[in-house]
Amino acid sequence: MDLQKTFDMGENKLLVGAGYQKEDMDLFSSSKNNNSTYQRDNYSVYASYDWKVSDNSNLIFNARETWATGCDGYQKDNKTGTSKYTHNDNLSKFTPELQYIYKVNDDSSFYAKIGKSFRLPNLTQIFGNGNMNPALDLKPEQGTHYEIGYKSNIGKGNLRFAVFNYKIKDSIDADVKYDKDGFIDEVDYFNEDVKNTGVELSYAIKHDDNWSTRWGATYQNPKAQNIHNYGDMAWHQIYNKYQLQGAVDYTQSKFAASMSVNFVGDRMSTRASITKPQREIKPQCFTDLHFTYAPEKNQKAFLHINNIFDRLDITSNSTSNFYSLGRNFMVGYEYSF
Repeated sequence: MDLQKTFDMGENKLLVGAGYQKEDMDLFSSSKNNNSTYQRDNYSVYASYDWKVSDNSNLIFNARETWATGCDGYQKDNKTGTSKYTHNDNLSKFTPELQYIYKVNDDSSFYAKIGKSFRLPNLTQIFGNGNMNPALDLKPEQGTHYEIGYKSNIGKGNLRFAVFNYKIKDSIDADVKYDKDGFIDEVDYFNEDVKNTGVELSYAIKHDDNWSTRWGATYQNPKAQNIHNYGDMAWHQIYNKYQLQGAVDYTQSKFAASMSVNFVGDRMSTRASITKPQREIKPQCFTDLHFTYAPEKNQKAFLHINNIFDRLDITSNSTSNFYSLGRNFMVGYEYSF
């Protein structure tokens, strides 16, 4: 349930709201658990105030209080015979955010924002389910985020530029173990600290009535810190350092087509251990082609072709490989009544 109300206060706006979510998970004859029921009640209250400071600037204040109650349970590991009771009666966090927008003119503006984030682990991550092992000490994620940017409409084009930084304490990640046949045997969830600093640049332009293009680039430096995985408290690179994107769009009357390319490079696996050390991962390159034809307003035929060059790319960021699907397509027809 989510309730919210917006109040117009002259040139300013106020939004207030509240939310409630009840979670209920039943485990029946799982290999890692006795038959058990786990519940959690999640509550939140929030507000947002958009203050027009001047003709060219706005300050936006956002705030949310989130808390969870009733998250407890009795867990028994049938493999070891050990049991443990966990009780987290009051998981709560206050997450404010402040954003400033300065309008240079009708076509360009600067913005800056700082905020906090909070995310509870799922019940399956805490208590286990199937091949997911219990992680009763799993903590919520708590982050601090910064971003500054510039937006501008230049002629027929749109330019976007941003610099960002964030640090998340107790980020939730998973370690996957496989059996001798290559199937997933066990999944263990754990907390680690992560941080990242980067820049993003994108540009989209409409060349004429038919053709338009979109381009983008991201350079970042994501790192993780976890003595359990790396053996020390140094920061280690994870994920990718750069990403390049491009797309060409074409429209003509009732016909439309689009081709996109997404290249991800300088990749590093997230975790390291004695048996599976951290390693470099080859770049990814995703290519997709889409066609649509709409003979009438309420009808559309489409063809989607993914992985045009039939690449075998590694999609996972861990020490184990998950591969992309080869060239594949979907053809269909939609009719709206």
